[in-house]
Amino acid sequence: MATRTSIDTRPYSDKERLLRSETDSPTSDGFDNPTPPARSNPLTTIALLATLTLTLLLSILTTTHITHKSTHPFSIPSAPPPEICDHATARPAFHTLPLHRRHAYVRAVQRLTTLPSRLGLNTSLYDDFTYVHIQLTWKVHHVAISLPFHRYFVAVFEKVLKDEGGYDGVMPYWDWTVDAADPLSSAVFNSSSGFGRDGRAKDGCVDGLLGGKVANYSEAGYDPHCVTRVFDDDGDDGMLHNKAWSGDVVRNIMESSQTYDEFRERLENGPHRHLHWGIGGEMPSASSTNDPLFFLHHAQIDRLWWLWQQRNPEKRNAEFFGPIWVENEMLAESGAGILDGIKMLGLTQDVSVQQVMRTDTELLCYKYKMEL
Repeated sequence: MATRTSIDTRPYSDKERLLRSETDSPTSDGFDNPTPPARSNPLTTIALLATLTLTLLLSILTTTHITHKSTHPFSIPSAPPPEICDHATARPAFHTLPLHRRHAYVRAVQRLTTLPSRLGLNTSLYDDFTYVHIQLTWKVHHVAISLPFHRYFVAVFEKVLKDEGGYDGVMPYWDWTVDAADPLSSAVFNSSSGFGRDGRAKDGCVDGLLGGKVANYSEAGYDPHCVTRVFDDDGDDGMLHNKAWSGDVVRNIMESSQTYDEFRERLENGPHRHLHWGIGGEMPSASSTNDPLFFLHHAQIDRLWWLWQQRNPEKRNAEFFGPIWVENEMLAESGAGILDGIKMLGLTQDVSVQQVMRTDTELLCYKYKMEL
């Protein structure tokens, strides 16, 4: 049997992929000690002063650009906005799919676990997504790029499901607001047409159609194990923390968040995080993608961002700012920009945040129904 490739769980620097400016010092242009003219000529003096001024301005601009790149290494060259897609399909809620369509989605997920890695690992194509997510964890969570990254990440997963998993449908989302009153009755937890239930009775291992799925990576590295899920019935927050992601909570976030940074922070640290905690097992960890519910959950997060954008599309389809992880994993309270790069580490092409601010483009080409 081939030797498995291990994983370095330190925050992935991706140095060979980051596009950085050259930091060579400007060479001397001869103006440090200019030779005085033989005769004092006012026009010559003016020309000399103008050249010195231009040189100084260029030096300042170059230094500023280099400084920005050294502390904020995610900018990538500007690309033209993607063309508008006139055939965007609305993503459906998983619970609205007929049973045979639910089966088709789950079977496609299973198929990805049998296909070879796109990254050259000795594990599966499905594991590629977990590998990338672990490597980028401290770059794409609790910062401005969280929502754009996961929008693109889920879209890439959908494309792989179609192109290589044989899925002929549209990426569904899990509208957990409709399940808040009785989470355990959710269609996603159905063992015969969904993703299985709590694995507490089987050492945490999920049952149902995904009961045989092997997850090959965890935060500890290469670590083959069953997909785990251990529901948390928190005394204050309820079963699966359902009090933190009810319809009323979501509507309040949607209606009262005035800026992108406020909306992102409240959604990510509220319903998003509590669902991860409430489901338990894989979900509260960097290897949360081991649980296929991750993609349906983040499709819902994307849907809520999309709905928030549609309330003022002219402004919100371009509004992006907030904190960013910089070198040495330091969190800066500001600095994110719309040209920041969304890195995929070889899973697919890298893009800029600007390219995924809208979903009705040829790059993504999907939408949601306007109902909350």
